Amino acid sequence: MTASNWKRLVKDDDSSPIRLAVEGLENETLDLAALLRSMDESLADSVVVPGTEQVTNQNGYEKATWVHVYANPKHERSVVNMEWSRSENSVSVTLALPAGFWPRERAQQFDLSAQQFAATLVIFIEQYPSLGSTVGGLVQLNIDRVGGTAAECNEWQEKRHRLRQEKRLPFLSGFGFRNGVGSRSWARSDTEQPITVAEMKRVSALFDRLAKVGEGVATAESK
Repeated sequence: MTASNWKRLVKDDDSSPIRLAVEGLENETLDLAALLRSMDESLADSVVVPGTEQVTNQNGYEKATWVHVYANPKHERSVVNMEWSRSENSVSVTLALPAGFWPRERAQQFDLSAQQFAATLVIFIEQYPSLGSTVGGLVQLNIDRVGGTAAECNEWQEKRHRLRQEKRLPFLSGFGFRNGVGSRSWARSDTEQPITVAEMKRVSALFDRLAKVGEGVATAESK
Protein backbone atom coordinates (compact mmCIF):
# COMPACT_ATOMS: atom_id res chain seq x y z
CA MET A 1 0.00 0.00 0.00
CA THR A 2 1.42 3.37 -1.06
CA ALA A 3 0.53 7.04 -1.19
CA SER A 4 -0.76 6.57 -4.73
CA ASN A 5 -3.14 3.67 -4.14
CA TRP A 6 -4.29 3.60 -0.51
CA LYS A 7 -7.58 5.41 -1.22
CA ARG A 8 -8.66 2.57 -3.49
CA LEU A 9 -7.84 -0.12 -0.93
CA VAL A 10 -9.62 1.05 2.22
CA LYS A 11 -13.18 1.35 3.52
CA ASP A 12 -14.65 3.79 6.01
CA ASP A 13 -14.80 2.30 9.48
CA ASP A 14 -18.53 1.98 10.16
CA SER A 15 -18.09 -0.63 12.88
CA SER A 16 -19.95 -0.52 16.15
CA PRO A 17 -17.38 1.53 18.15
CA ILE A 18 -17.43 4.39 15.62
CA ARG A 19 -21.20 4.33 15.25
CA LEU A 20 -21.66 4.29 19.01
CA ALA A 21 -19.27 7.23 19.35
CA VAL A 22 -21.28 9.35 16.91
CA GLU A 23 -24.51 8.32 18.59
CA GLY A 24 -22.98 9.13 21.96
CA LEU A 25 -22.10 12.64 20.81
CA GLU A 26 -25.71 13.13 19.81
CA ASN A 27 -27.37 11.90 22.99
CA GLU A 28 -24.47 12.59 25.39
CA THR A 29 -23.82 8.95 26.23
CA LEU A 30 -20.35 8.72 24.65
CA ASP A 31 -18.36 5.93 26.28
CA LEU A 32 -14.95 7.58 26.07
CA ALA A 33 -13.03 4.65 27.52
CA ALA A 34 -14.62 2.17 25.10
CA LEU A 35 -13.93 4.37 22.05
CA LEU A 36 -10.29 4.95 22.96
CA ARG A 37 -9.74 1.31 23.86
CA SER A 38 -11.10 0.27 20.47
CA MET A 39 -8.84 2.75 18.66
CA ASP A 40 -5.81 1.73 20.69
CA GLU A 41 -6.41 -1.95 19.91
CA SER A 42 -6.97 -1.25 16.20
CA LEU A 43 -3.85 0.88 15.92
CA ALA A 44 -1.76 -1.86 17.51
CA ASP A 45 -2.19 -3.64 14.16
CA SER A 46 -1.61 -0.76 11.77
CA VAL A 47 0.93 0.76 9.41
CA VAL A 48 1.98 4.21 8.27
CA VAL A 49 1.33 4.48 4.53
CA PRO A 50 4.73 5.23 2.92
CA GLY A 51 4.87 8.52 1.09
CA THR A 52 2.06 10.19 3.04
CA GLU A 53 4.33 11.71 5.68
CA GLN A 54 4.73 15.48 5.74
CA VAL A 55 6.73 17.43 8.32
CA THR A 56 6.88 21.12 9.26
CA ASN A 57 9.57 22.49 11.54
CA GLN A 58 9.64 26.23 12.02
CA ASN A 59 10.44 28.60 14.89
CA GLY A 60 10.31 25.90 17.54
CA TYR A 61 7.06 24.39 16.27
CA GLU A 62 7.08 20.88 14.82
CA LYS A 63 4.21 19.17 13.03
CA ALA A 64 3.94 15.81 11.31
CA THR A 65 0.98 14.48 9.34
CA TRP A 66 0.55 11.04 7.83
CA VAL A 67 -2.00 8.38 6.88
CA HIS A 68 -2.41 5.29 9.02
CA VAL A 69 -4.16 2.13 7.79
CA TYR A 70 -5.53 -0.28 10.38
CA ALA A 71 -7.73 -3.38 10.64
CA ASN A 72 -11.12 -2.30 11.94
CA PRO A 73 -13.35 -4.57 14.09
CA LYS A 74 -15.03 -5.86 10.91
CA HIS A 75 -11.60 -7.07 9.69
CA GLU A 76 -11.50 -4.52 6.87
CA ARG A 77 -8.74 -2.02 6.14
CA SER A 78 -9.69 1.47 7.23
CA VAL A 79 -7.83 4.74 7.32
CA VAL A 80 -7.21 7.42 9.89
CA ASN A 81 -5.51 10.73 9.11
CA MET A 82 -2.99 11.55 11.83
CA GLU A 83 -1.38 14.72 13.05
CA TRP A 84 1.28 15.18 15.74
CA SER A 85 2.60 18.55 16.84
CA ARG A 86 5.04 19.83 19.44
CA SER A 87 5.61 23.36 20.65
CA GLU A 88 7.45 24.86 23.59
CA ASN A 89 4.52 24.22 25.92
CA SER A 90 2.61 21.21 24.62
CA VAL A 91 2.44 18.06 22.52
CA SER A 92 -0.75 17.09 20.71
CA VAL A 93 -2.11 14.24 18.59
CA THR A 94 -5.16 14.28 16.34
CA LEU A 95 -7.00 11.38 14.74
CA ALA A 96 -9.49 12.09 11.95
CA LEU A 97 -11.65 9.13 10.92
CA PRO A 98 -13.98 9.37 7.92
CA ALA A 99 -17.58 8.71 9.03
CA GLY A 100 -19.27 8.42 5.66
CA PHE A 101 -22.18 6.43 7.07
CA TRP A 102 -23.54 9.56 8.79
CA PRO A 103 -24.27 11.59 5.61
CA ARG A 104 -25.61 8.48 3.87
CA GLU A 105 -28.03 7.66 6.66
CA ARG A 106 -28.88 11.01 8.19
CA ALA A 107 -28.44 13.84 5.67
CA GLN A 108 -32.00 13.69 4.35
CA GLN A 109 -33.33 14.43 7.83
CA PHE A 110 -31.76 17.87 7.50
CA ASP A 111 -32.67 18.46 3.83
CA LEU A 112 -29.09 17.70 2.82
CA SER A 113 -27.63 15.63 -0.01
CA ALA A 114 -25.31 12.88 1.22
CA GLN A 115 -22.99 13.40 -1.75
CA GLN A 116 -22.43 17.05 -0.85
CA PHE A 117 -21.24 16.46 2.71
CA ALA A 118 -18.43 14.70 4.54
CA ALA A 119 -18.48 13.67 8.20
CA THR A 120 -15.29 13.12 10.18
CA LEU A 121 -14.95 11.82 13.72
CA VAL A 122 -12.08 13.72 15.34
CA ILE A 123 -10.19 12.70 18.49
CA PHE A 124 -7.79 15.34 19.79
CA ILE A 125 -5.50 14.98 22.82
CA GLU A 126 -3.01 17.57 24.08
CA GLN A 127 -0.54 17.28 26.92
CA TYR A 128 1.10 20.22 28.68
CA PRO A 129 4.31 19.00 30.39
CA SER A 130 5.03 22.47 31.75
CA LEU A 131 1.73 22.36 33.66
CA GLY A 132 2.33 19.13 35.53
CA SER A 133 1.37 16.95 32.57
CA THR A 134 -2.08 18.49 32.33
CA VAL A 135 -4.08 16.76 29.58
CA GLY A 136 -7.01 18.14 27.58
CA GLY A 137 -8.87 17.08 24.50
CA LEU A 138 -12.13 16.40 22.72
CA VAL A 139 -14.13 14.03 20.57
CA GLN A 140 -16.08 15.81 17.85
CA LEU A 141 -18.08 15.07 14.71
CA ASN A 142 -17.23 17.54 11.94
CA ILE A 143 -19.82 17.80 9.17
CA ASP A 144 -18.44 19.78 6.25
CA ARG A 145 -19.63 20.85 2.81
CA VAL A 146 -17.86 19.13 -0.10
CA GLY A 147 -17.39 21.36 -3.12
CA GLY A 148 -19.99 23.99 -3.93
CA THR A 149 -19.66 27.72 -4.32
CA ALA A 150 -18.42 30.07 -1.62
CA ALA A 151 -22.02 31.17 -1.06
CA GLU A 152 -23.20 27.56 -0.66
CA CYS A 153 -20.40 26.83 1.82
CA ASN A 154 -21.25 29.93 3.84
CA GLU A 155 -24.92 28.96 3.79
CA TRP A 156 -24.05 25.53 5.16
CA GLN A 157 -21.87 26.97 7.92
CA GLU A 158 -24.78 29.16 9.04
CA LYS A 159 -27.19 26.22 8.88
CA ARG A 160 -24.78 23.97 10.79
CA HIS A 161 -24.45 26.60 13.51
CA ARG A 162 -28.23 26.87 13.77
CA LEU A 163 -28.72 23.09 13.88
CA ARG A 164 -26.14 22.80 16.65
CA GLN A 165 -27.87 25.52 18.63
CA GLU A 166 -31.12 23.63 18.18
CA LYS A 167 -29.31 20.49 19.45
CA ARG A 168 -30.13 18.60 16.24
CA LEU A 169 -26.57 17.62 15.28
CA PRO A 170 -23.98 15.45 17.04
CA PHE A 171 -21.24 17.81 18.13
CA LEU A 172 -18.55 17.74 20.80
CA SER A 173 -17.50 16.24 24.10
CA GLY A 174 -14.42 17.62 25.86
CA PHE A 175 -12.23 16.26 28.64
CA GLY A 176 -9.36 17.40 30.83
CA PHE A 177 -7.45 16.24 33.87
CA ARG A 178 -4.40 16.83 36.02
CA ASN A 179 -2.94 14.76 38.84
CA GLY A 180 -5.74 12.21 38.59
CA VAL A 181 -8.60 14.71 38.80
CA GLY A 182 -10.63 16.17 35.98
CA SER A 183 -13.91 16.36 34.14
CA ARG A 184 -15.76 15.70 30.91
CA SER A 185 -18.00 18.25 29.23
CA TRP A 186 -20.87 18.23 26.74
CA ALA A 187 -21.26 21.05 24.25
CA ARG A 188 -24.94 20.43 23.50
CA SER A 189 -26.17 20.73 27.08
CA ASP A 190 -23.27 22.81 28.47
CA THR A 191 -22.85 20.36 31.35
CA GLU A 192 -19.94 18.58 33.02
CA GLN A 193 -19.29 15.34 34.86
CA PRO A 194 -16.23 13.90 36.62
CA ILE A 195 -13.83 11.94 34.44
CA THR A 196 -13.17 8.38 35.58
CA VAL A 197 -9.86 6.67 36.26
CA ALA A 198 -10.51 4.26 33.37
CA GLU A 199 -11.10 7.16 30.99
CA MET A 200 -7.90 8.93 32.06
CA LYS A 201 -5.90 5.73 31.58
CA ARG A 202 -7.30 5.26 28.07
CA VAL A 203 -6.59 8.86 27.11
CA SER A 204 -3.01 8.56 28.33
CA ALA A 205 -2.43 5.19 26.65
CA LEU A 206 -3.63 6.36 23.24
CA PHE A 207 -1.72 9.62 23.54
CA ASP A 208 1.51 7.81 24.44
CA ARG A 209 1.16 5.43 21.48
CA LEU A 210 0.52 8.15 18.90
CA ALA A 211 2.98 10.67 20.31
CA LYS A 212 5.72 8.07 19.94
CA VAL A 213 4.70 7.37 16.32
CA GLY A 214 4.44 11.06 15.52
CA GLU A 215 7.85 11.86 16.93
CA GLY A 216 9.29 8.96 14.94
CA VAL A 217 7.73 10.25 11.70
CA ALA A 218 9.01 13.77 12.37
CA THR A 219 12.53 12.53 13.13
CA ALA A 220 12.71 10.25 10.09
CA GLU A 221 11.46 12.91 7.68
CA SER A 222 13.85 15.54 9.06
CA LYS A 223 16.97 13.49 8.34
